[in-house]
Amino acid sequence: MNFDTPHRAPHSLRRLAMGLLASSIFALSACSEPTIEPAAAQSYTAEWAPTLEDALREKSASAAASQALKGAFEKGDEAGQKSGEPPYATLVNQIYREREYEPALVKNATLTPAGEALWNALQLVEDHQLDAVPYRLDELARLFEELESRKQAYADFEGLKPTEAEVAAATAWLTEQPVSTFALTEESHPQLTDALLNAPEGQRLNEALKAYEEKSADVIAIEAKLERLLALGLARYARELRYFRLKEIFVHERHWDEYNEPDSRSTRPDKAKGPFRAGQVWRQASHVATEMANRRKDEIFNQGIQDTLSALIATESLEDAQRVIDGLPPQNPQYMGLVNAFRRYRDIVEAGGWQEVPTPRSLKPGQRSEAVTHLKQRLRIEGFYPEDAPIDEHYDEALEEAVREYQHTHQMVANGRPHNVFWYSVNVPAERRLQQIARNIKRWHSTNTRHAEDDSYVFINIPDFNVELWKEQERRLRFAVVVGNNNKEVNPLTGEEERANQTPTVSAYIDRIIYNPYWNVTPRIRAESILPEVKKQVMGGYAARLSNMLKSATARPTSAPTQGVFRPNLLGSQPGAAPSTAAPQREAGMVGRPPQEDASAQAANAPVDQPARAPAAGDPDDGPAIPVAPEPVDLLESLTTMRSTETGRTRAFKSDLLQRIINHHFPGEDGAARFKAQFPYLDPATGIVDVSVTNPDHIPSWYEENRYEVAFPGRTWEYVRMLPGEDNALGFVKIIFPNLHDIYLHDTPHKPLFSQPVRGYSHGCIRMEQPLTMAEALLELDGQDPNVDRILEGGEYTPIFLTHQVPVHIEYYTVSVDDEGRPHFLADVYGYDEES
Repeated sequence: MNFDTPHRAPHSLRRLAMGLLASSIFALSACSEPTIEPAAAQSYTAEWAPTLEDALREKSASAAASQALKGAFEKGDEAGQKSGEPPYATLVNQIYREREYEPALVKNATLTPAGEALWNALQLVEDHQLDAVPYRLDELARLFEELESRKQAYADFEGLKPTEAEVAAATAWLTEQPVSTFALTEESHPQLTDALLNAPEGQRLNEALKAYEEKSADVIAIEAKLERLLALGLARYARELRYFRLKEIFVHERHWDEYNEPDSRSTRPDKAKGPFRAGQVWRQASHVATEMANRRKDEIFNQGIQDTLSALIATESLEDAQRVIDGLPPQNPQYMGLVNAFRRYRDIVEAGGWQEVPTPRSLKPGQRSEAVTHLKQRLRIEGFYPEDAPIDEHYDEALEEAVREYQHTHQMVANGRPHNVFWYSVNVPAERRLQQIARNIKRWHSTNTRHAEDDSYVFINIPDFNVELWKEQERRLRFAVVVGNNNKEVNPLTGEEERANQTPTVSAYIDRIIYNPYWNVTPRIRAESILPEVKKQVMGGYAARLSNMLKSATARPTSAPTQGVFRPNLLGSQPGAAPSTAAPQREAGMVGRPPQEDASAQAANAPVDQPARAPAAGDPDDGPAIPVAPEPVDLLESLTTMRSTETGRTRAFKSDLLQRIINHHFPGEDGAARFKAQFPYLDPATGIVDVSVTNPDHIPSWYEENRYEVAFPGRTWEYVRMLPGEDNALGFVKIIFPNLHDIYLHDTPHKPLFSQPVRGYSHGCIRMEQPLTMAEALLELDGQDPNVDRILEGGEYTPIFLTHQVPVHIEYYTVSVDDEGRPHFLADVYGYDEES
């Protein structure tokens, strides 16, 4: 028997040829390689025969399906493609071309495990707050229905099952094969199948295959369309959930750090220079890498899309395929927790939501009220009030516990007693709660957290008012923080009203921990809080001295001629006011005698802010008598305060007062310089006290008295810092992650705020309830074990640089889920929900 004979001979001749061939083989057996034993051949074909039908179906469908899929890509139906999106069809086509258009998602009119996992995911895109229209789900569903209706016709086709004669022929062929040329293994099944199809005994099977291909042509065309649409859907799904932006973890761009450079002050130890310089190099390298990635981001995204498709079609089990799909959405447990919460609240909304609860004037545990019945029904819908508990008017323990749980998940003091905030919250419609969850799912799409990639990271959700430390996808620490307040204030640096204290959302790298830190006061806090106090002290010190100097400068000898005086209006004329006609009266603290008649007339006819007559020869100090304020501060206030209502003449008069002091007490050409040396913060030309730039030779004592110091006084990089100590605003430790907002994590001496459920009180930085615990944990992760107790006892500024930078992510989510999967609706402390 020879399955390789290309032409068929008459039956009798074939029998004769087979007999002669067998005789020849038998004659040569003594000197040739042994062939497969008949028993072994029969056993092998018994295993092969049941697999032949599926193998032939696969063989038939493979070539046709590949050709149909190639045609589907060439036809290029791009419905749903939007301008500016990646070239999904091109990216997918490249992957399939490399595999010669072999289908991977739909085979034999059935979804493969990879196709099943993908189709299940695409049907849920709306749960991820993605637009379902471009995924063409309706078209996919229609194609699946059409495939189901057509596949049965050819699925029942039985012509590909081998007959007994065909199996016998295959067995006979095997007995003729040398042992070394045919291995009796499963991998050799295709070899035996091809031998049968190429032999005369395979004619029936060849004809059956042709009929099968004709019957399955329509099904294969549908399979090709499904394969392509599913693959395009995966490309879009990967893009929209993962490959649409780089993780923007901020890397300090500067190669210096004016606040924290270790050798910027002699008090900072040299041992910190090495790690600091290493950090500079690391930041520079990271910044360069980030810039390069940004230039190649489209290439990176497209490659990620293709890698995802390649990974999916390479899977063989549903479990492996699901793992690829599940790796696309954000990996933090919060994300899928929110998706599950969205499904649950969508069911609540579709079931009618909940009714508004009437608000009683007061309601306490143990009381009875009709409102209790409504409240129980309301809380049961969200799962707070048990299903098996009674719905009645009694405020029982079950309801008290339900109220307490509700308060806990809505950032209220959990005391089980309703109050105004509670009643407002329970009457928020279910539709609005569903929208809140959906909004936060969308925010998570843009998260910078790399939960699955980073070995460890720090995470802060601003409305949650907690900080978390994650290690190997497990939360190791969680405790309270205080974040920036939402107060609207006028920024003295810009004059504009703003909410400058809000903690920003940012991702950066923690690179050092500082024990016994200085508090480096930000320019805004210095302008708002410190400079006014310094100015007050400086003005108070100047006031008495200037008052005495004015008295000396304006005092008249008792023998001097009587001169007229007048009291200038230091506040300036009021617009539209008529000149005063009343003669000035003598006032307390005035120097000189009451004016004479002619002087009164002259003063009465002059504007109220007009200086007196030109000085006559022989007048003391070449000018009229000068009024002296009854209190030093009043005088200084008049000298150093510029009011918008003042006229130029009034300001000139102020300057004249100071000039008189200079002329009298600091005579000579260098008088102004000597005056400035005595009053370095007072400008004699304007009368303004300006303490914004510190004179290094006259540093106001306010700083030392309040445990501050001025670093680099008088220079362009001057700043103020509070000295280390238990009263330091940053406490005993701060954790630095260089960023453009100059915010950081730190200790605080103000502990009571941590007991509040809503904790927005800081100027922007983040205060930690357990700062030393966090610092210790970060050092432990870094493999460092310094003697912290000794450092704290020493009280000296001590920076410890991390060998491995740790990402920190500060983000904003107004809905979170707890470990039980319950959603917590948090305070929209900065009003971002209203803006979105």
